[in-house]
Amino acid sequence: MTLFQNIANRLGLALQGDVQTAFRRGQNHARRSFEGAQINRLTMDLSTVETRIDQEIQSGGKALRARARLLAQNNEYVRRFLQLFVANVVGPNGHTFQSNVTEIKEQEKKWKRVPDKLANMKITEAFLDWQRSEHCSADGRYTYPTIQKLTAMYYGRDGEAFIRRVYDPHSKYLLKLQLLPPEAIDETYNMVLSNKNVVVMGVEIDKWRRPVAYWIKKAIPEYQIYGMSSYGSERERIPASEIIHWFDSEYSNQTRGYTRIASAMLHLHWIKGYENAAVTNARISAGKMGFFGDAKDEDVDDFEGDGQTGTEEADNSNTVIDASPGTFSDIGSKKFMPFDPTYPTQQHEMFIRTTLRGAASGLGLAYSSLANDYSTANYSSLRAELLVERRMWLNEQQKMIDDVQKRIFTWWLEAVLGGPVNLPMSKFEKLNQPVFTGPRWPWVDPVKDAQGVRMELESLLVSPFDVAADRGQDLEQLYRDIAEARDLAAEYDLEPVYETGKLQQQPVEQQEPQPPTEPQPPEASPARSAADLAGALARPGNGNGNH
Repeated sequence: MTLFQNIANRLGLALQGDVQTAFRRGQNHARRSFEGAQINRLTMDLSTVETRIDQEIQSGGKALRARARLLAQNNEYVRRFLQLFVANVVGPNGHTFQSNVTEIKEQEKKWKRVPDKLANMKITEAFLDWQRSEHCSADGRYTYPTIQKLTAMYYGRDGEAFIRRVYDPHSKYLLKLQLLPPEAIDETYNMVLSNKNVVVMGVEIDKWRRPVAYWIKKAIPEYQIYGMSSYGSERERIPASEIIHWFDSEYSNQTRGYTRIASAMLHLHWIKGYENAAVTNARISAGKMGFFGDAKDEDVDDFEGDGQTGTEEADNSNTVIDASPGTFSDIGSKKFMPFDPTYPTQQHEMFIRTTLRGAASGLGLAYSSLANDYSTANYSSLRAELLVERRMWLNEQQKMIDDVQKRIFTWWLEAVLGGPVNLPMSKFEKLNQPVFTGPRWPWVDPVKDAQGVRMELESLLVSPFDVAADRGQDLEQLYRDIAEARDLAAEYDLEPVYETGKLQQQPVEQQEPQPPTEPQPPEASPARSAADLAGALARPGNGNGNH
């Protein structure tokens, strides 16, 4: 009988059947509800208050960014993550560029879309020349591949990156880029403007949450002399068309980004503190041999402590002891107490591995990649880890291509058409066909990988364009290099390396097969005289015992 029924009986109330049925249904519904939504002693530390993502970033985003930068400077595992992020998202030479301008032509009484070779050549040559530091960087310090790496570093460490378009009329290509640190956009500025737009953390948005402008702090160069922030309190409104804001939007109502290290930050900080404590303890263990200390009883070995140190008249101030190897410190006058800590123990490595696995999961990496620990991996497990990790890198590459690379190319094309690139602006949409490809990774067994690619090509499951793109190459440039290599070999009277796309193989000289011969019976041994047999038996090593 339930408590409610007991109360009803004492009050002399009779529960009707339908009321009892409804009550039972309520109990069953409570038992079937989400366990994660229940509030009990095991879930009291889980908040049930729903907040907006912008509210969370406003309150904690700046502190997260400061801690992420501190860890990037001093924590080797965060440094490793950022190195992997830049190397796998951007690569050593930046993303590979290919202009894919096409046109429709009639060939063999059929209309086909074919590459516009002249336009592709002009655009590719000019875009590659623009990537030099004196052309693409507003301060003249960075090449375009370096700007890509710095952009990826800001994105991976701070959670967002800002690139500003700068027009320089004295530059050959008119367009230059300026990298803005996230703190340059005034995240403390939140305001409802007279035009009904709303400024959220320095980003002005309209009623559709479309970014309209960015409010940037004006730089004060004099502040840099004193090591201060170079930004003052005055703001400058820059239209959104002049700014690229790259961040990983996890919510549709998210305005600013936050560091990717947030979920793994505490794990990585704990590891650093734990290792510092372990090293300190190991150094003390190796240096300090023991102490001479006070004790009231002679039986010091059985003394467990009573909360007091030394005699009743002892000074309560802290004492700092230098731990030098092979020394004994005098902290009293009676008994010798050996000091032999055994830490770090065998659990040290297990703790580091367990904590690093959690941090690697938060960063989206394989444990072996973050920790540089392959002792527990085999070929199958390592391949499975790399497949998952490389899908993440491909996802990050595509986000950078869509959000950053294609917009920068659009800016560049608007600036150069009709000028440095002698192509008409009226064909802008036709000419705006860039293809960017991020770095790719070889497998441990390249022979099997090449055999698999060949089987896919022969089965018409992929095209040579797909294979080249997977390797981060431009197929047309690849064929052009092969043709140049063949011409160069002919110029120096060398055998061509390539033959119709295949490595030329030298024929192996084969001998004509000989007809099988019939087996001959073994020849009979020649007859031996009795004297020969006697001499052989007399020689040592023949079983006669004269060894």
